[in-house]
Amino acid sequence: MSPQRISLNIKIFELGSQRAEALASLKPPELIAEVLQEFQGELPFLGTRPESYALRLASSTSRLDDQLPLSEQSLVNSPNLILDEREVTLPTGAAPLSKAAYLREPNSGQVYRLWWQPALIGRPHPGKSGDLLLAVNLDSLQEGRKASRRQALLTERKGQFYITNLSPKNPFIVMTEKDGQPKKYSIEEGEYPLRDKDQLSLGGDSIRLVFRLNALETKSLTK
Repeated sequence: MSPQRISLNIKIFELGSQRAEALASLKPPELIAEVLQEFQGELPFLGTRPESYALRLASSTSRLDDQLPLSEQSLVNSPNLILDEREVTLPTGAAPLSKAAYLREPNSGQVYRLWWQPALIGRPHPGKSGDLLLAVNLDSLQEGRKASRRQALLTERKGQFYITNLSPKNPFIVMTEKDGQPKKYSIEEGEYPLRDKDQLSLGGDSIRLVFRLNALETKSLTK
């Protein structure tokens, strides 16, 4: 006997509604993992971590229960779902950003949603209070340790984003376009304005991060 499936329509941000024939035994995080795997290449800000997302009924603000299989969540008469980002609690001393901003590591597909400013880019430093502002933990990347613990700081003023090098002995490069031509700027100190699609090269060019802005602000769910 074939396993039971449920016909669903899942709205995946600006990709719109996507048809899915999901196994009824799947729990929401498992279904989210399949969605991310299938559509990650089509949206530059769609990440790889199911725990960063939630599913909810299109007719409700409440998300599905992550602990229950789809077959137990009353989806027969309400098959329309929406994929949302899970919002995070801002750390002490942080302020929200006015735009949905992301850094994407192209090789792994890992995406860091930037929820606050100042947003620290680097690695954890046990016992240091500055870790509260760590928004991009590079430890999860294969070459992450080549970046400084306090590598850079990302801020925003009136919709313009800036990046500042916090480790002058470990400069990084911003790759951008100017007048239609590719340009590279070595950032040793001071702040540099970032634009959508600019690339950061950290740790002696061992780490690449692409800065992206999502023009279509996504709706998020609180934890």
